[in-house]
Amino acid sequence: KKEFTFTMNTQDTPAAKIAAEYIKSQIETNLPGVTLKIKQMPFKQKTTLELANNYETSYSGWSPDYPDPTAFLEIMTKGNAQNNTDWGNEEYDNLIKEANGSLLRESDKRNEALQKAESILLHDAPVAPIYQKGEAHLTNPQVKGLQYHKVGPDTTLKHVYIDKSIDRETGKKK
Repeated sequence: KKEFTFTMNTQDTPAAKIAAEYIKSQIETNLPGVTLKIKQMPFKQKTTLELANNYETSYSGWSPDYPDPTAFLEIMTKGNAQNNTDWGNEEYDNLIKEANGSLLRESDKRNEALQKAESILLHDAPVAPIYQKGEAHLTNPQVKGLQYHKVGPDTTLKHVYIDKSIDRETGKKK
């Protein structure tokens, strides 16, 4: 085919719109003849379409809850509530099951199993990782005790306090 058009569903948020427009520009710039239509909708509507397998492509994201590859890989097992793709692979499911069971005390074999599972996932491509999220934060120097996390929730506010003895302009003791 010389021309191809498809639609990508995305949430109706400003961040999703920016990401979808960037993906559209990259696809249309690098794949002449391909047109991507963006369809923004509320999260619940998008998820309903995904669960009914009634979509062409869908832009989604996932953040890990814990620092382990299974935080990403486990969601794509058959029957997982987060697997909105209708994809399944028995070998993949077995590798994830072994990684969470019999291989837990054998880190080298577990890593091999997880890498093989990842390879299956990337080969079959029910999902396609396109970027890894990063953030920068500006924090008032008077704010103390704020904890940033690499996985799970973005921050912990439990021990936050304001230190008025710090100059907020210079960040030094008054």
